[in-house]
Amino acid sequence: MGAIPLSEDEQDDFEAACDKRHVDSKTFSALAEEEPMTPAGVSAIKRRVRVVHIPSGRARAYEAGGPGSNWIADFARDLDTGFFTTKS
Repeated sequence: MGAIPLSEDEQDDFEAACDKRHVDSKTFSALAEEEPMTPAGVSAIKRRVRVVHIPSGRARAYEAGGPGSNWIADFARDLDTGFFTTKS
């Protein structure tokens, strides 16, 4: 699985989720990872977004492919609960 930058729309949504919560999006690293398609090319691409809060080192991976996945909402929920900033 190789890391790739977020799409422009995803980056905009990511920054908006941070801005809404008064969190600096630049304190995070967010990269997408995609598994290559099978040789037959018939399976859905498995995609995940890994977000790291650089100051705390806390990280979480979100499913970003397939029906019903909304990694931005999951990330926003983690911001709301303090996942990235609360010491464990």
